[in-house]
Amino acid sequence: RRFEPTVRLKIASLSRERGKWDAAQEQIDTLLADPQRQNWLEAQVEAAELLLAAGRAAKAAGDAADADARLLQAAGGRKTTPVIWGWSGIANKLSRQAFAGTDPKALQARELFFQARLKVAEALLLRAELKTEAAEKAQALQAAETSIAMTRKLYPDLGGAAQQQRFEKLLKAVQTAQGKPAGGFAALEAPAAAPAP
Repeated sequence: RRFEPTVRLKIASLSRERGKWDAAQEQIDTLLADPQRQNWLEAQVEAAELLLAAGRAAKAAGDAADADARLLQAAGGRKTTPVIWGWSGIANKLSRQAFAGTDPKALQARELFFQARLKVAEALLLRAELKTEAAEKAQALQAAETSIAMTRKLYPDLGGAAQQQRFEKLLKAVQTAQGKPAGGFAALEAPAAAPAP
């Protein structure tokens, strides 16, 4: 009984790696349905990883509705019981601890914080790619760009060189999808061109 949560988490992780989304979700939901475990960070991270992976797989399989629902929860969480924080919720929960010092726990929290912020933007980009209506697509792509731009504005070092590269690569993918030149961070600095008179 004492090891049950750890075992369930491991089963969820293995099921996710094998693409058995429903089996993995069942384990996660059982875990997080226990009020004492709702704030277990590892379980919340696994839940967010699962939703992102399952959303990506549904998108690849051409199931836009299922993909969109899973990606929405991966980014923003699930409010119904059992509650899943999603990547933005994970980042919010870690934000104080991540910048509270340089001890190993704070550094670990900081690493996961930036990983979570990156995955929010990734989920937003994947959702944008599902949109068929031009206005909806533009709005969704703008949300992904804003997510990266805001993270960079608030935390300019973005968690170090390796994370900076990941953020910029994702930003370039967003810019390409927007039909803009993939200027990366430099494009965020450039003042918008004045409208022609």
